[in-house]
Amino acid sequence: MNELDRFLSQPPADDWTLLAFLLLFLLSCLTFGPLSGQLKTSFVYVYKIRNSNAEFKTLILSPLRNFVAVAVSILSISFASALSGLIPERQGTHALVAVLHAFIYILPCFLARQLLFRTVNARLYASQKINVKPLRWNALNITMLSFMGIVSLIVGLMELFIPFPPVIYVILLLFFALMCIYGEIIKAKSSLFSSRCKLLGIILYLCALEIGPLVLALFLLGTNIIFL
Repeated sequence: MNELDRFLSQPPADDWTLLAFLLLFLLSCLTFGPLSGQLKTSFVYVYKIRNSNAEFKTLILSPLRNFVAVAVSILSISFASALSGLIPERQGTHALVAVLHAFIYILPCFLARQLLFRTVNARLYASQKINVKPLRWNALNITMLSFMGIVSLIVGLMELFIPFPPVIYVILLLFFALMCIYGEIIKAKSSLFSSRCKLLGIILYLCALEIGPLVLALFLLGTNIIFL
């Protein structure tokens, strides 16, 4: 029996997993559907390499909508990560439990990253070494997280119904994560810093706030500290 026959001979997931994914899909549509125009504009401007702060565009959301966008995005990333096997689990662990474990991994890393950005950027902005207000840069982080949440939802849908090897989906998720980080690096280089910040400071900033959290997340995943 080949891979396709094996996939078709059994349901792609149990009813509870499919129901949870359907609810997440509907919630994502309600959350990001009205923001589709802003998301398209933000995506175009993030990857434009220019030196004009006027071209620094992000999602503009209320605190409540920010909270919902972050929660839905992290749930989508957790769902895709759990289904791909990116989160280490014991044999026989239910898919929804794996999603919960992934959420517990990802949420603290994102919150720690946001806190680190707020603290460092506030000090740099006060000393006029960066041009962009910290709240505006935090909005960029949420914008890129929203992109990652949307593509993760698509990857999760593929995982449920297309019988590719799990490693394909792991590579897709890591690729999109790196693309989001790359977009923030482009904006840091072209729009964030003033002429008062030297090249070494920019490199240290990017290593500490962009690459550092990614290394921490990969370390937690690789060592499986929380759920042995």
